[in-house]
Amino acid sequence: MKWKIKNAVYDKEDGISCVTISTKLGLYDGVSCVHPDDMDIASEFEGCRYAELRAAISFFKDEINILKIKIETLQDLLTNYQSMKYYSDNKKEIKCLKSRLNDLIERKERLEKDIEAIKKHINYSIENYRADHEHFIETINKNKDKKEKKKLVPED
Repeated sequence: MKWKIKNAVYDKEDGISCVTISTKLGLYDGVSCVHPDDMDIASEFEGCRYAELRAAISFFKDEINILKIKIETLQDLLTNYQSMKYYSDNKKEIKCLKSRLNDLIERKERLEKDIEAIKKHINYSIENYRADHEHFIETINKNKDKKEKKKLVPED
């Protein structure tokens, strides 16, 4: 799936990121907000990236809805063909119709998996970002403690 970022805005005071992407179906907006407890580790890049992914999820959901309509239409057409007196699975038109139907179903399932993968990625990366930040702060504090201890210990 291809899209272009049309607009990306980050508000440092509120920790809110808004991104607009342009797709073949139109414009989609995504928003992400920093938890108030995490304002000290907020990142403009990460916030806009999460907002972009949320906009992509909206785009994927709309594309899935369009695919559902196409699938339903083709299934109705196939049902109508099957009720005809001279129906045969060996006809070129029927084979083509079934192939197209299977392609659309696979595409819909792939998009649904992509949405789940994006959601997991967002959650996983947020957890890792917090853990990395906490580890970084702990390392800084340990180094400060070591320096302070060295200052307190008199040299002979």
